[in-house]
Parts: sequence; C-alpha cells; structure tokens
Amino acid sequence: MSVIPESGMNFGKYDEKDLFHIETSEIYKKLGDGIPTVEFILKYNGNNIVFLEAKKSCPNVANRYESKEKEQKFEEYYGSITEKFISSLQIYLAAIMNRYQDTSEIGDNLRSVSNMKDVKLKFILVVKTQKILRG
Repeated sequence: MSVIPESGMNFGKYDEKDLFHIETSEIYKKLGDGIPTVEFILKYNGNNIVFLEAKKSCPNVANRYESKEKEQKFEEYYGSITEKFISSLQIYLAAIMNRYQDTSEIGDNLRSVSNMKDVKLKFILVVKTQKILRG
C-alpha cells in the first residue's frame, strides 16, 4: 500500500497494482524534457481511472478579469493543467497498447485494461489552499 505525498497533501493508501506513478516513472523520464504529466494515475472501484494533479494554490477566479495580465495567468494556469491531463492520457494509452518496451512500473490492474469503452476516465485537480468565496 502506498501513500503519495504531493503539494503538501497525502493521497492514499493505494495498492501498487492500481497505481502508475507517471511523474517519477522511467517511461516518463525516457520521453525527455518538456512533457507535462499529472502526479499519478489510479484505477479504483472497478473501471474508474483517475488522473490526479495536485497543486498548492491556483488563481482566484474572482480576480480573473481585473487586468489582462491576471486573465492571461488564469488561462495559462488552467491550460497547463489541461495539457498535463492530455499528455498523461496519451502516455498511459501508449503504455497499455505496448508501445514501450517495459511497462512493469504500471500497476497490474492499470496495465490489464483491455476494453476502454467500459472505463470511466476522471481528470481531477486537487488544490490545497484555495480560499472559498462567500457571496
């Protein structure tokens, strides 16, 4: 069982058979610099696969339109999160289609997915210190 520390939070206890530590994997390292990924991928509760990205903070949506600079930073922040989700999904799909020589880092339950039509993909952003706006 693994607990995954990330961005000042702890995730898990997860069985290694259900995990792909994509961000620290050899598969990822061999792809080279510049490819953004999520923290980890987890298979849980049957056919659910979660792509989890953790952050300590995020831009305040209430201030988004105060200036062009804030609007640009807001768009860049969420654009980069989307890019991480897409890249991670592509790496994972390539791995389960045997496009890499060694996929032993990917948990058995994630590697053995054979029918993607039955899988529910969930892309989750967890932010630790976001203040909640009260109206």
